[in-house]
Amino acid sequence: MLITETSPDYQYVASALVNYDLRKTVYGNFQPPHLLDHYLNVLRHGMYDGELKDKYNYEEWCELNNAIDHNRDFSIAYIGMEEFREKYLLKNRSTGSFFETPQMAYMLIAMTLFSNYPKETRMKYVIDYYDAISKFYISLPTSYRDWETDRKSTRLNSSH
Repeated sequence: MLITETSPDYQYVASALVNYDLRKTVYGNFQPPHLLDHYLNVLRHGMYDGELKDKYNYEEWCELNNAIDHNRDFSIAYIGMEEFREKYLLKNRSTGSFFETPQMAYMLIAMTLFSNYPKETRMKYVIDYYDAISKFYISLPTSYRDWETDRKSTRLNSSH
């Protein structure tokens, strides 16, 4: 239970509402699709480059799909979900439409990072890295957009 009289975790209730809405927006319902189906759908919208499609075979896509724990999205507090939506999730900036949820993003990041590793070892690296970032053992760096904004702000402020 998220809310009790002694422990009103409103931040997680708000986060759950954001997650439900995000899943409905991205997937059309609460249940996420298979990882490969998701990837191909977003690729058709022109939002992914197609490189991963040929780097992994169908069995690998299935293994990675089975490694995703979509329930981990509900361990992200409200402010974390808002930061995710603002900075990290793939979004059409013109329309505001989102194309992924945190767990899909985490897995695709891991797949991209290790896509050129030897096939006999890379799956372990992909899954281990996915687990590390989706369980918050490793924090993703600040997005380039924020760094660039901070850098410009610092440069402007230091010129006075």
